[in-house]
Amino acid sequence: MFSLTAAELRKRFPDAGRSPAPYCVGATVELALEGFDALSARAAPSDMRFPLYQLPWSRLPRMLRKVSPDLSIWRSYVLSHRIVWANDEEDVERAWGLLGQALWPGRKATRLALRQGVQA
Repeated sequence: MFSLTAAELRKRFPDAGRSPAPYCVGATVELALEGFDALSARAAPSDMRFPLYQLPWSRLPRMLRKVSPDLSIWRSYVLSHRIVWANDEEDVERAWGLLGQALWPGRKATRLALRQGVQA
């Protein structure tokens, strides 16, 4: 069983959204699912590290729903857009807060077995 919360992601990727970190807050979900950490994330493809506005609509909502399957499709799109926007506006605290809403630990399905071998 693998749990993924904003607090865990923030601990694993403490510099997300801040220069010189090579990834944004929203990207930490996919980076974690793919087994990256703060050091190895530099080797991840750039579209994974910095989802552009057009990419969250296809990637970040899917990643959020993979972790929190009871998150509605509509809500995953809204939160994805807001996370990327906050990060782009350099409001990293707001981006982490929005990610926390998407991965809210009180949600019944937040704790989900995602992959074998992925570590928190």
